[in-house]
Amino acid sequence: MGAWSNLGPANQGGRTRALIIHPTSTSIMYAGGVAGGVWKSTDAGLTWATNTDQMANLAVVALAFDPLDANVIYAGTGEGFGNIDAIRGAGIFKSIDAGASWSQIPATNNANFHFTMKIVVSPRNTQRIWAATGQGVYRSVDGGASFSQVLNAAAVGGCNDMAIQKIGGSGRVFVACGRSTSQGTIYRADDTDVSTLASIMSLAGQGRSSLAIAPSNEAVLYVMASQRSAVGGPGLYGLHGIYRSINNGDSFTTQRLGTSAFGAVTDKIQKLLLRTRSLHC
Repeated sequence: MGAWSNLGPANQGGRTRALIIHPTSTSIMYAGGVAGGVWKSTDAGLTWATNTDQMANLAVVALAFDPLDANVIYAGTGEGFGNIDAIRGAGIFKSIDAGASWSQIPATNNANFHFTMKIVVSPRNTQRIWAATGQGVYRSVDGGASFSQVLNAAAVGGCNDMAIQKIGGSGRVFVACGRSTSQGTIYRADDTDVSTLASIMSLAGQGRSSLAIAPSNEAVLYVMASQRSAVGGPGLYGLHGIYRSINNGDSFTTQRLGTSAFGAVTDKIQKLLLRTRSLHC
């Protein structure tokens, strides 16, 4: 395994939830912190600077480039993963000058976008913007002037991840919804036809899930899912499984299942904590 080194930013507030690298100048990267705003490096992470200290909300969780213009960047705010120290956001912000300045998109200044966990911009039409939020999935077809809800997932804590196929005149958008405490489901839609949105994976015990499309073959999709805490079983409080599709999500094969080992250790720790608390009560 290769060596890892810390690139910072060292003086940023909160967890780094988002990282994007310039598509043609790889020394330029942007990082989003849940209490620190957007930070930019132009020297491959050696130094970092921010222009967002005065932004209306600093809980940056998602970042996305405009596929046709890397000077245009979108930042989603609000940490909606169910953690008790999550910071509420204030919608989606946009920069048109490579992060030098930011402005809130008015159509997202409402409760539907208080927790915006993922943004993808269509490479086929950059006026088409998809957002995964604590309420579900929203889509704009006019560059963010307005958004419409295309999936209501409020009952399971919203949606937290998305991935979009970039090659071709048509392509698919994949969405992961649910939390570690609620049923996880993967949805798929054609980028150009939202009416095709449908569930393609919702396994027993599946919780919050993450998505990745293979750059070498966009028909290949990976899903990493956590175990629902209320269900129990192998992988409790940890990994439910890693799954792979080679046909755009039509079917999946299991690459790895979670084991009960982590759950057993966690149970022992919880029992020890309960005993410790009882001694101090």
